Amino acid sequence: MGSTNMLLFFILLVCSMEGSPAQDDSCTLDKVKIAFVHHALDMGGVERQIETTWLSIDHQQFDGAVVLYQRLGGWATKFESFGLRAVLFPIFDHHGALLPGHQEARKDMVRFLSEHHVAHVWYGGGALGSFSTFGIEVASAAGLPVIQNLAWNVFTVDLSVSVVVVECDETEELHRENLRERFSVDEDILNRLGVTQASEQQVILDSGFQFVSENANLSIEGFQTQLERSQHSRVPLVVRINPGVNLSRFDLAIPQLARVRAEARSSDRIIVGRLSRLVPEKDPETFVKAAALLKHRDDLLFRLWGDGPERRKLEEMRLNLGLQDRLELMGSTEQPELALAAMDIFAYPTTGESVGWVVLEAMAMELPVISTAVGAVPSFVRHGENGFLMEKVQDEEILASLIEVLADSQELRDELARGAREFVERECNLEAFAASYTSLYRAVGEKRRKKLKGVSDNPVS
Repeated sequence: MGSTNMLLFFILLVCSMEGSPAQDDSCTLDKVKIAFVHHALDMGGVERQIETTWLSIDHQQFDGAVVLYQRLGGWATKFESFGLRAVLFPIFDHHGALLPGHQEARKDMVRFLSEHHVAHVWYGGGALGSFSTFGIEVASAAGLPVIQNLAWNVFTVDLSVSVVVVECDETEELHRENLRERFSVDEDILNRLGVTQASEQQVILDSGFQFVSENANLSIEGFQTQLERSQHSRVPLVVRINPGVNLSRFDLAIPQLARVRAEARSSDRIIVGRLSRLVPEKDPETFVKAAALLKHRDDLLFRLWGDGPERRKLEEMRLNLGLQDRLELMGSTEQPELALAAMDIFAYPTTGESVGWVVLEAMAMELPVISTAVGAVPSFVRHGENGFLMEKVQDEEILASLIEVLADSQELRDELARGAREFVERECNLEAFAASYTSLYRAVGEKRRKKLKGVSDNPVS
């Protein structure tokens, strides 16, 4: 039985136990309203995850909105096109400073969020109480249970969140150790929770928090049980959910993508590309510097897709390094699959990644990947099997040498590309990803949904 059928079976089973729908409409599958909270919709990994999540879950079960507190960003229109509206509350400027009128905007944001059942936020670093954690704080102020995704280099969580999601081996290992030190659960709490088996008690005492490992393949009921335990012990439930990639979108069997790839392969130049926001932490400078080191290679063309505050600096570097006929700045795109299809090598130096969705998309598009061994990247890129890893950050010499190795061997490029696609097919199952988030959203949001429904059904006179 598929995960969707299991979900419907579980709901019908509960209804049959409590009474028929005609007698008790509380068992109807009312939609859970999700607020995806972020600062802006740019061409980044958070945006990719929101898009993938929203398009993979059942819209008969969920309503959603993206709630922004800095700017709309270039992908707002794209999100609207697939039925996920973006709502902006202007609280911070482009530099993260508070705008005039931010207090009223914050109140409006709290009111808007309070109409939802669950908030999903992303925390990319910074001190608690800062711009980075504003989404958590305002969602908590609105009374919403919060699901928080952690970045690779973030070692703290806000105690107000209900669930923390980690997405790869590296983040799981880091946060197991950190949360073990931060949270403690004593035996009295476990006894009150009904956790009486010594082995289960020891697991919880050793970790200090509830941890649902691997792909969080739990039913709604299973998540609710875990949530109840974590709430009693006053620590977040930590859940491992592997990324899911829509392989039907990043597939060279699609005629348009096959045509773009064929055109790229017929060129007399090997196209070395990258796709990211142009911000310091994504390290586009090293890509440009590597292009300069390979300026003598007439057979190489470098293409840099993306936009952001570093663009002007990169344009100046292009001119100063004499790369006018070697490096093209392509701007942002709403169709990353087309940009990836037009590449021969994906070169992605970076100083840090939580998941690195663009790396997984490049691998799905059968590209050999060169990236830095930071954050989640080593969970996906296996050196010599499906790509190359650089141990040091901001190392243009190593990057240039690895690009040359790939440029000089079509056979090696093809071998790594096959390995990349096979890895994503095996490890990044979209159905498991969607099933996990379906159960998680309903389990987390159900209590608040029923509470709000009760208020609306029983108005105060």
